[in-house]
Amino acid sequence: MSELKNKIYDWMISHKEEFLSDLESLIAIPSVESRAVDGKPYGEECARALDTMLNLCKKHGFETKNFDYHAGTAIFKGKNDDIKLDILAHLDVVAAGTGWNTDPFSLVEKNGFIYGRGVADDKGPALASLYACLALKDLGLLPENSVKLIFGSAEETGSADLKHYFKTEKSAPNTFTPDADFPVYNGEKGRYVPNFSMTTEYESGARVTSFQCGNAPNIIPERARCTIVGVDKALLSEKAKMLEEELGVRYEFAGDEIICHGVSAHASTPDKGTNALTALIKLIVNLPLADCKSTRAFHSLEGILPHGDTAGENAGIYMKEDVSGEITVAFSMLHFDGRQLLGVCDMRLPFCATEENTKEVFEKALADEGFILSGDMTKPHYVENDSFFVKSLLKCYEEVTGEKGHTHVMGGGTYVHDIDGGVAFGPVFENIDYNVNLHGANECIKLSDLFLAATIYAVAIIEVTK
Repeated sequence: MSELKNKIYDWMISHKEEFLSDLESLIAIPSVESRAVDGKPYGEECARALDTMLNLCKKHGFETKNFDYHAGTAIFKGKNDDIKLDILAHLDVVAAGTGWNTDPFSLVEKNGFIYGRGVADDKGPALASLYACLALKDLGLLPENSVKLIFGSAEETGSADLKHYFKTEKSAPNTFTPDADFPVYNGEKGRYVPNFSMTTEYESGARVTSFQCGNAPNIIPERARCTIVGVDKALLSEKAKMLEEELGVRYEFAGDEIICHGVSAHASTPDKGTNALTALIKLIVNLPLADCKSTRAFHSLEGILPHGDTAGENAGIYMKEDVSGEITVAFSMLHFDGRQLLGVCDMRLPFCATEENTKEVFEKALADEGFILSGDMTKPHYVENDSFFVKSLLKCYEEVTGEKGHTHVMGGGTYVHDIDGGVAFGPVFENIDYNVNLHGANECIKLSDLFLAATIYAVAIIEVTK
């Protein structure tokens, strides 16, 4: 195994320039989902990314197929035609956003790192999977059975691409996605994203007249704003100053508008952020506002979803179990125009969560305060630690890296959430000493890490397809 590992890694190093050239062509495409056009369901750029990848696969001698621009495949033929492994990656990316030190859609190599939107999530790993197959092919190390590379186009926006693909195709006996961390993520929590609303009355006096926060349920908001009328500015400033130190946020004033600045995080790890939404509500409930329906609504939300409670204790839904850990609750969106109040939470659910102990309890807590709710629960995903597939991947990881392998359960979801037996496998290594910034500015990965991941994937292909 040591000799095999060295052969593959040396091959990757010798093909560095070719790899970077191919990756550069992918990174240059801003493949953020957009309006469907001319048979391209996720827009022109997502289709262009898929065409580019399939053309790369053809150039390297692999048989390809385009599934109506939802997804595409490339077959790495082994000694037998039976497909024993699917490697499922995606070519769509999130929007670039701001704060980059380089052009997000130009591949930049600097000090051993590569930068660009998609280098780690998920164009770099998708190409690393292709090069793992190409290395084995060039080295004459054909697997016993065949492998299918699947390239999707809509992972970042709900995976409608896979729903289309699996209308006609079946999964291989084993599937991994190179879109998480090593060693192996064999479990994903369930999810509950309730929407709640309330219509207020015509109101007067000191009150909140607007509240705006959040664009997506799965992000802890770093900024929230509201407009309050009828409150003495000196008192408002005094209350804000007291709370800033307590909550770790900053309040900014512009006329009647208040802007709260917190720290963003992913909804699956809400404790890593500082929620500007809940911190702004905390300020609101500390003000002498009129006793009207909107004021009571903010007090109700503060009581059920208070600032700092990221485990649903006040809502009565706290739970925890050994494998998947505890529930996480992120109050991530709230919009109020003076009449209509709309809110959204994002909960990641341990394996012990049920409709009865989670959804029904939360619905009752909000309904008792006058809110109308909607939203369904998504089941968790888990593959047993002692399955052939998980044990095989851990073995390959250990033999290539020399590190002890183990499994994880994540709060986030991946492409394999609805695929029986599917797991997430790399490409990011544990305890890395840099910030990958998957969805943020300056997304990056060490090139040596990506080549090591490709080496692990190549070894896994040999092992899993026996």
